[in-house]
Amino acid sequence: MFSPGVPPAFHANYLATAAWLRQLEGLCATKTGVERLRAGPAYGALMRRWNTSVYFSLLFQEIAGAWRWCRDGDVCVRVC
Repeated sequence: MFSPGVPPAFHANYLATAAWLRQLEGLCATKTGVERLRAGPAYGALMRRWNTSVYFSLLFQEIAGAWRWCRDGDVCVRVC
């Protein structure tokens, strides 16, 4: 779940966790409650498990590889 080795799965898991956290935060009665939840050790531990730096590094390598492939004269197809 926390491994960025498969970027699409990592992204989907991250989004699902973020949605779950939003629901959990929605149960807090006040803004102070949300702040206390976010300041708690469990919340911080969960967020630290997401190795986003590796995820973004893998995405950058993928994008840079595609750019080099296009730059070197091969057929380039816009994907976005």
